[in-house]
Amino acid sequence: MRLMNPVSHVENHPRCRTNGEGEPLLPTDQPWRQQLAMFLVSSKLLIDTEEVLQVKQDAPATRAQCVSSFYV
Repeated sequence: MRLMNPVSHVENHPRCRTNGEGEPLLPTDQPWRQQLAMFLVSSKLLIDTEEVLQVKQDAPATRAQCVSSFYV
């Protein structure tokens, strides 16, 4: 399974609404910068995990590797 290209909507106009901390808000009144950062980090983590799992699937496993991976 491959991830699709991620898309995130943001409001970055200089006159957009902001909260008390000065962060720009989406039309749903949610600050978007923290959500975008978390989205990018989690996407990167999922991609890296997928690559590691793909390498493990491609490599022939020995009994010792199977047992040790079970307890990790």
